[in-house]
Amino acid sequence: VLSLVRRAVVLTQRAVAFW
Repeated sequence: VLSLVRRAVVLTQRAVAFW
């Protein structure tokens, strides 16, 4: 489960960087 959360955080950070 932690792996998924960590992956979601990375995805969110990437989205923020894209924005």
